[in-house]
Amino acid sequence: MLRHVARTSLCRVSRAATTFHGRVLDIERTSVPRQRASRYTQTFGNVFTDHMFLVDWDERAGWHTPRILPHGPMDLPPTCKGLQYSVQAFESVKAYRCNQSDCVRLFRPELHLHRLAYSAERMTLPSFNIRELLQCIKTLVRLDADWVPAEDKHALYVRMVLLSTDESLDVGPSRRARLFVVCSPVGPYFSRGRPALSLLAPRKRVRAPYGGFGSCMIGANFGPLIQPAQQAAKEGFDQVLWLHPKGNDYIMTDMGIMNIFVRFRGELATPPLHGLVHPGITRLSVLDLARHWKECRVLERDISMSELTEGLRSGEVTEVFATGTSVNVVPVGAISYANETYRIPLNLDDHFSQAGPMAKRLHDALDGIQRGAADFRDWTVAV
Repeated sequence: MLRHVARTSLCRVSRAATTFHGRVLDIERTSVPRQRASRYTQTFGNVFTDHMFLVDWDERAGWHTPRILPHGPMDLPPTCKGLQYSVQAFESVKAYRCNQSDCVRLFRPELHLHRLAYSAERMTLPSFNIRELLQCIKTLVRLDADWVPAEDKHALYVRMVLLSTDESLDVGPSRRARLFVVCSPVGPYFSRGRPALSLLAPRKRVRAPYGGFGSCMIGANFGPLIQPAQQAAKEGFDQVLWLHPKGNDYIMTDMGIMNIFVRFRGELATPPLHGLVHPGITRLSVLDLARHWKECRVLERDISMSELTEGLRSGEVTEVFATGTSVNVVPVGAISYANETYRIPLNLDDHFSQAGPMAKRLHDALDGIQRGAADFRDWTVAV
């Protein structure tokens, strides 16, 4: 799916009649810098840098002149389709400070922008030139480079949003839109004392149906997940493991807003991109690394709950972990399903380990690549 997304997006970009250009970017620097003293102690994504990027579009003039301006409120019509019908798409990429050279690098940004273009097409939002948007983002991150954290497990979270600003209550294609980018210095997504996540796997709800828009990064895919996650938290769980019925069983799809992996003996498996699963960039990176190492079979296939629970009972399942831009790789220590809780060993050989061997190796490998300690297939881009 993700590789198909990239090809589709490139075709759309090449046919675009108009685009904005990073070389003609208007920059207005803030005269009142924001307070940075407690930026790492806040809840994930609650602190923002000094500047933001913004560019408007309309069907007659195309893309307007792109701007970087002080971070602050925006004017939006109350009747715009972005508010009325959630006609919007979003995307996030992280910028990391390198351990040795102190430079700042983005992790696989073009794949993130291809995914934004794919989601925007699904929402009938305008196409854009991926390379030009990347140039604008690099300029924004350079301008706010002092905000990029150097601490372990910290990064600059770059959030892109493309939404309809068309003032109309008709349910139709947008004639106006706005693309904007904000940045937030962040630490770990899960601020908890225990090392691994506990999941609730309900059978009466699904995150996305076949043939829907479950693979798109849009608000309509994320907002409805808040209430189930809130209910799971009340019952003592960290997140929801989303299932989908298949025959007399259920298959795993996503974990919250993240992808899920299961380590069997001799195999690493994750659900396939069949429309029920987010086409995660970290997911793809984990698959690429595991296939590069050639230490086990790496498969994208359905994983049923009967297979998972039987594997946990027999010892065939040795690890479960989740991946995502916000978390990198995070281990799962327990799953509650059908009124039974299944404990998942983090490391059979080390009972004091904070993560299983596969999850830890993947986390450390990705962290090294993201922070410039290792190079792998040009996955990072200097700003």
